[in-house]
Amino acid sequence: MRGDGEFPSGAGRVGQRGVGGVRRRPLGKDIDHDAESNWLGQDGHDQPGLERLEAPINYATGLFTRPVDIAELEAPGALALFSPDYPSGGVSVAAANPIEDERWIVMLMGYGDSRPGRTVGAFREACAELPPILTTATAGAVIGDVVTYHQAESRRRHFTDVSRFPARLVSVGDAVASFNPVYGQGMSSAALHASCLAFHLGGGPDLGSVAREFFRLQQVVVDVAWAVSAGGDAARLDARDGTDVPEDIARQRWAVEQITAATLLDGNVTRAFNNVSYMLRHPATLADPALLARAVAAHQEAPMAT
Repeated sequence: MRGDGEFPSGAGRVGQRGVGGVRRRPLGKDIDHDAESNWLGQDGHDQPGLERLEAPINYATGLFTRPVDIAELEAPGALALFSPDYPSGGVSVAAANPIEDERWIVMLMGYGDSRPGRTVGAFREACAELPPILTTATAGAVIGDVVTYHQAESRRRHFTDVSRFPARLVSVGDAVASFNPVYGQGMSSAALHASCLAFHLGGGPDLGSVAREFFRLQQVVVDVAWAVSAGGDAARLDARDGTDVPEDIARQRWAVEQITAATLLDGNVTRAFNNVSYMLRHPATLADPALLARAVAAHQEAPMAT
């Protein structure tokens, strides 16, 4: 991380924590037994530990025409999170973002048995019950079909923990971490994995040794993506189970709630959140006191604005 909060190629500080509120849960860390791990074990090498986070999610994505230029939008997209008792028609997370070619991409996500918006009609009907920006984003002509997806859990492998590992072998992308796709960080994190590898190889490492420096750099990227993408799921699970969480985690989650809710109200907060979601900035930038104050103020002014 640079001082301005941006990600340069392959650089980072291990262990920096921002807002997100992810903590290890009882499912925790165990050994993955997929093909790669079996091969490593048979060859006498360590298998990377696997951390799992229960997240049985169903989400639907739709593309719609956008007649308004991005520069004319009050807010450059929004992310809305709903608690289990909120009357949202089974929608736990809803997101709308303007993208290229004058289009909106809109996503609805539900947990467990909730499968919101599986057809275009149901999709628009669900959005009509949500904050107005979702209705606006789905008002244009639909492009293609609504696409649905199911994922049972988020997972990450801890390659920095292995002692015996083959030289000239690295893992990237979903082989290292896969998480709730609602935040759209899969391709961004994979690209940053490649950036870390380029940085590592550019330093002239000993290719006959384990790529430990690469795995250390990559862990920075994985930690960031995990904090954002798994943070909401972890908070929901704790709320569902009535789990007491440490005070620092509770404060982090409160901050995230303020920021995400304000994305519906303040374009500057939305842009700050999008920069983190797109992995252009570190989650720690969302803990900036001025940004949090702006988010809180947006909530206080919202009733007067309506």
